[in-house]
Amino acid sequence: MPGEKQYTTGPVVMTGHVSQAGIQSDGGHSGSTDWSNAVRSRAYLSAQKDEGNGPVDPDARILTRKKANNARLGEMVKLRWQKGIFVPETSARNYYRRPAADVFLALLDAVTNEGQTVSPKARASNYAPALFMKRPANDRDDYQRPDFEFAIQALLKQRRIEIVPYGRWDSEKIVRADGEGRG
Repeated sequence: MPGEKQYTTGPVVMTGHVSQAGIQSDGGHSGSTDWSNAVRSRAYLSAQKDEGNGPVDPDARILTRKKANNARLGEMVKLRWQKGIFVPETSARNYYRRPAADVFLALLDAVTNEGQTVSPKARASNYAPALFMKRPANDRDDYQRPDFEFAIQALLKQRRIEIVPYGRWDSEKIVRADGEGRG
């Protein structure tokens, strides 16, 4: 309707031409008209560099995260040109992650089976997200502490976990709820 606000629900991708200095430094900057501060994130698609190991693959590219307000910097994805598109070279597992809530439940089961308890209290030495961060990145699908903190709230809302008292001194622990997944 006229006068109604329109909202987009997807990302906007803008392309820029990199300067010679940006290419040589591998920074992906565009010289004197650097737009890096105007966007929340910036990625750089570059060709493989000649490292003296033979010919450079003309179909290989590297996509590098150069700026990110809400993600880790410097992560790279190796791409290959196939049938008109760039596709990742690594296995599909790296591009599919279980939801953070499912990973949280799997880690909760693991620590429970080991005889450990996890707390919902952020200052506790056994605070669930902090304890889960001590696990290998593969075990936690590379999720970070804020992801697990959000998962706790989502799982409590879904009644898939609950907080129960145990021991002395008003201690509390997180356990799976009876009848997990009930509405």
